[in-house]
Amino acid sequence: MSTHKPVLRAPRHPRIWWSRIIWRWPVLVWLGIAFFAWWLFQHGGDFIRINGMVEVTTESAAPLETGRLIKIYVIPGQQVSSGQVLAQMDTSLVDEEIAVLEQEIRQDRADDERQFIIAEQRIRSELREYTLEESESTKELVVYKQELERLEDLIDSGFVDARDLGEMRVRVASLESNISLYSDYMKNLHNELDKMAANRAEIISYYEALEREDYVPSQLNLLHRRRDDLTIRAQQAGVISRIRREPGEVLQEGERVVDILTDRPPRVLAFMNESDIRPVKVGDILDAQSTVGGPRFKVRVQALSPNFIALEDRASPIPDRLVRGRRLELVPVEEVKLTPGSSMVVFLPAETRIKSFWGGDDQ
Repeated sequence: MSTHKPVLRAPRHPRIWWSRIIWRWPVLVWLGIAFFAWWLFQHGGDFIRINGMVEVTTESAAPLETGRLIKIYVIPGQQVSSGQVLAQMDTSLVDEEIAVLEQEIRQDRADDERQFIIAEQRIRSELREYTLEESESTKELVVYKQELERLEDLIDSGFVDARDLGEMRVRVASLESNISLYSDYMKNLHNELDKMAANRAEIISYYEALEREDYVPSQLNLLHRRRDDLTIRAQQAGVISRIRREPGEVLQEGERVVDILTDRPPRVLAFMNESDIRPVKVGDILDAQSTVGGPRFKVRVQALSPNFIALEDRASPIPDRLVRGRRLELVPVEEVKLTPGSSMVVFLPAETRIKSFWGGDDQ
């Protein structure tokens, strides 16, 4: 009978395995602390943030001259297009000036017409007189010439005195001279009639042009522009944000009536405190998020103030001390819906923080 006893492998007790790990706990703790520190470095920097807000771009519609507001055609929240009528000022004074000027123009036309008619009648009257006198002088000249020829035949016989013959010849020469002058006078009068007809046609065409809608004289055009300026229109498309005045109020020149939130691509305006040393430059991509929550989105640094800006002392938590920093203008990389005036938080990317930690250059 053999005395060798078989050795059976005893099962490993779980408590023994855990006990060995417990003996090595300092290494695990350090590894855990290192992982936790790395995680905090990657995700724990979000609390250092740049506060900002979505830019509010407004257009203020105002009259160009003092007057009474009589009607407002829009309400807050209404979408308007460029050139749409927003409000109407009282145009009664300008309308009265336009009516007076138009009446003066009509009166001037009637006066010009009357002057042309009077001048034309005067010239034609003179023409008739000269024509009549020329005709009488021509007939009288014929008679005198015939009588002069008859007397010249009788002068040799002694029946006619030479003195009478001389008087007859003077009369004939005078009539011939008058007839020549009448001809020149009538020619000049006809030229005056032609010039007057041309001037009259020019004046008539001018007044006829005034009656057309596409032609307005400078003074009348100025009044029409003044009246049109009393109609307040939107210069850009947008949404009505505020109605500042009520119909019936008397407004001064340039006093705002309606505020419009213009349709422009959204921008985020942020302020980086002087104490936040961050290597940010134009063109960098940052993260942004609404303060009330929501998904983050990428924004690009469009502009960065070259100098530090000092805000008013009431913005500082310390009395009588200014808050200094740099102003950033950020634009979303992709299309995103942002409410104008809403508060935003801008985060520095992890890559930039790492560079800053290892001594990267501050741009």
